[in-house]
Amino acid sequence: MKLHNLFFTFLILIIPLSLLSSALEEEHPEEELVESMEYVAPPIVPSKESSAAKIDPKTKSIQDKPSIYTCLNSQTCKEIDEVWALKISTYLGNNINQIWDIRTSPAKWKTFAEVYEPPPLAQLTSLSLPKYSGTSKCFSQALSTSEQTADSKVGSLIFQGNNIKVNKVIIPLLKKIDREITAKNLNYKIKLGTPYTWRCVNSPKVNIVDKTTCLDNKDIVQRSKHSYGLAIDINPSTNPFCLVRPDGTNYYKTKEGAEVECKKYNGKYYDLPEEIIQLFKANDFRWGGDWTGAKDYMHFDWQGNLGDFKGNGNLEPCSNFK
Repeated sequence: MKLHNLFFTFLILIIPLSLLSSALEEEHPEEELVESMEYVAPPIVPSKESSAAKIDPKTKSIQDKPSIYTCLNSQTCKEIDEVWALKISTYLGNNINQIWDIRTSPAKWKTFAEVYEPPPLAQLTSLSLPKYSGTSKCFSQALSTSEQTADSKVGSLIFQGNNIKVNKVIIPLLKKIDREITAKNLNYKIKLGTPYTWRCVNSPKVNIVDKTTCLDNKDIVQRSKHSYGLAIDINPSTNPFCLVRPDGTNYYKTKEGAEVECKKYNGKYYDLPEEIIQLFKANDFRWGGDWTGAKDYMHFDWQGNLGDFKGNGNLEPCSNFK
């Protein structure tokens, strides 16, 4: 009888650990750091410190105070947590398929889904979303924290003969501007740059130090509004981006650093008809030609005061929403 109990205890200890070893060898290359088998469940936390559970083989329960160690690879930690929570714990029973989450105060046990589910928009930090001055309270509705989410928020339309993708919230607004431009009979052919592309701000005045988060050297997120399909560029070749000297002259810098004056069209540094500029500005768009210090004459971006906020194809002012 004693031999039988000893054998049963041996199985309880060996089977789960052998499963974990097999899972790690299968899911992690040799060059990746995998923590000691004593540490089983390391959840991801913002500080990259993770907590690991220890099992009492006699009671098949988790000790109250897991050990702390540093998680050097967040994806590895997540996969180890998944092996623990979703696979190994089923052999141990007693509802211990949980992860020790030290991000909460006090720390507590949570399910795998609770620890790794995406945070709600209200909990996103400034490192996730940039802050744009002069925009309305409704503007954030059109933003996204990832390219995948941004993809789900864009739609297609024809604007002055250009098939483009933009954020769905401004499609009815651009259709309105398109009709108004056509009605002007301006005889000005419009060719658009790419309105929707996931990228950081591209400007000689901005020093991006992390292209993944678009953080600049001042720890400010500098993600372009093009990342969300909320800006368009009209005829970039004749409406360029220019820097401005104190005397008002416009120039650009070559790759070698030389300053070259921007070309003029009828005495201006752009060829956009004034009628088009005013139509965009009257329909809740900001024009880059009004900026100081630098001029982005091709550029128009949405301010968030008028849009399809309900997704029903109708324009409404942001003031309708509390």
